[in-house]
Amino acid sequence: MWHAPQGMHDFLRAYYHMKSADWKQNSPFPLKARTASEWAKLPRYYIMDMAKGMAETVAPAMPSSAAVVACKWLPEDEFRVYSAEYERTGFQGGLEEYRVRWIDKYYSELQTLFGADN
Repeated sequence: MWHAPQGMHDFLRAYYHMKSADWKQNSPFPLKARTASEWAKLPRYYIMDMAKGMAETVAPAMPSSAAVVACKWLPEDEFRVYSAEYERTGFQGGLEEYRVRWIDKYYSELQTLFGADN
């Protein structure tokens, strides 16, 4: 993700567009069971094709320039700040808990950080 061929800004723009109600192909529905055949119905941003990474998966969903301008929930000027910070930091600090949350040897250390301002 961090070194997406289309650049971080365009990668994230396509990713959020693909997951949004603005993407015309997004048509949510409940799955009938927890089975492979049902999971195969999930959008590609959940279950990617084997030969594609996330950058390649979302690239075809890149919105047009007009759609970007019309996007009210993620305006370009605000999104530029977000994508620049993601590109600079990768939001690593906020992701660390997810990486080690269930590893016992790190749990007590994480407990000391809960509620702390970082």
